[in-house]
Amino acid sequence: MATNTLAFYCGFLPLENCELFLRKATLKKGKLLVKHVFAVEEIIQADEHQLNAKCVSQVQDNVVYDERLKICAHTRSVASGTCSCKAGITGRCKHAAAVCAYVNEATDDTCTSRPQQWGKPSKKPKRDVNKTIADLIPAGPLTCAKDTRPESPTDVMACYEDLVCPLNSVLKAMKMAEVEREAKIVVESLVSTVSANIEREHLAALLGNMSADRTLFHHMHTVYDPNTQTTQQVITDFMGGLSCEARIIYSTECAWLMKSSTSQRQPVASQGDVKFLAADRFRFAHLR
Repeated sequence: MATNTLAFYCGFLPLENCELFLRKATLKKGKLLVKHVFAVEEIIQADEHQLNAKCVSQVQDNVVYDERLKICAHTRSVASGTCSCKAGITGRCKHAAAVCAYVNEATDDTCTSRPQQWGKPSKKPKRDVNKTIADLIPAGPLTCAKDTRPESPTDVMACYEDLVCPLNSVLKAMKMAEVEREAKIVVESLVSTVSANIEREHLAALLGNMSADRTLFHHMHTVYDPNTQTTQQVITDFMGGLSCEARIIYSTECAWLMKSSTSQRQPVASQGDVKFLAADRFRFAHLR
């Protein structure tokens, strides 16, 4: 059996105890969105009334949320609600608070004191989206730190002893005794001297290896140069300057090169073989 319903479009009875359904912070936000609410209607039923309304999004004007609130018929308090926004599953969002504020602030005018409403489609209200500086920055006391006085450098360095800066180095030197300062100078001098000697020895070794590389490559090129007559004396002189291990490796390479020669007395070592020997010169230099 269908129940008869009646919809009112002019004037609403105020809602009671809205703070029991909505938080105070939400009600405060809802009062700022009263101008966003439109197309509000209250459907009266037997046990409860239903408020249907639309609310324009606070961020985007082209987004409209549908709000539905269940109102107790006797106490005029909000029992439940739903909203199409992300936070409106339980109906306790700021859009529901805006509808409650709209209903409570609506004036109970007579139907003849306002424009005709029937046969007129509902539309979004025209709002002034421009904001003043006062609206963007509300007046109020500025919050700041309790103590804005700068700390002394000594206190800062005491809290951050590992901070690397000239001031921290000076403060640490001032705290050191005379014996400690002298010991630090001696240790730093020793470390600097040892580092310089190690670097000097390393450079000398590199220069020696480079000299050995040049000598080895020169002999290789001389022995296997097709324009130079290879003699046993040249090979003997070159072998005399090598260590035992280097002689074995060199003899193996020479045997391979001599074996690859042809009977027409073509060059024993081609340009590729010379490059091959040049690439392995670090091994010979290490064994010298």
